[in-house]
Amino acid sequence: MKIIVAAGHASVAGVIRGALQMAKVQNAVVCAVTGPDQIAKEIGEETVVLVDWDENPAIAATFIAVARKAARATPILFLCSKAKAGTIPEAIKVGTGGILYKPVDANEISQAIAAALQPSLAKRPAVNVEFINPFIEAAKNVFVTMCKLPIERKDLFLKADHKMYGDISGVMGLSGEATGSVVISLPTRLACEMIGRMLGEPPLAALDDCVCDGVAELINVIAG
Repeated sequence: MKIIVAAGHASVAGVIRGALQMAKVQNAVVCAVTGPDQIAKEIGEETVVLVDWDENPAIAATFIAVARKAARATPILFLCSKAKAGTIPEAIKVGTGGILYKPVDANEISQAIAAALQPSLAKRPAVNVEFINPFIEAAKNVFVTMCKLPIERKDLFLKADHKMYGDISGVMGLSGEATGSVVISLPTRLACEMIGRMLGEPPLAALDDCVCDGVAELINVIAG
């Protein structure tokens, strides 16, 4: 397998290489990429892209866009210091499949790469839009009618794992013609804003029982 490390400095690739050696990963080729135009030449089968989110999020987003264009199904993971954990929602918007915190833990990174390359996730069949689009429209309607918040649909992407990066998530199971789960995952600030608007009040101060009940109602309406 090939690990493409997209960062402003080649030294980041050296750190990843050392971590994989510590974890005794024998079949990994680590490739350093310092410019977005280099990614397309390196992506192939069994490839994972690690993007350094810390140095410059704008450059990181460019790395992602080029990688997605070259091979849309290639798993992409972000490297991020815990000090910048607050920017994770921004990272999710540009299409990360997961976050790895610095300093890099050898076992954690080897497990994340192995999971990203699992055939059951990376090579799953295309999603049936007849099932997906109604949930997207329902979510938009909830934001606009119940929460009085404008919303704009952006590009969609398939996650490489099942991790949620919001501070609070509402989950609803489904059975019948389609079986699975519907999840809405929100950062604290947005959840408090939405539930306050639902109640006709200012944004709530914290993730209390009222916010939790409100998010549960949101997913209930969307899934319904």
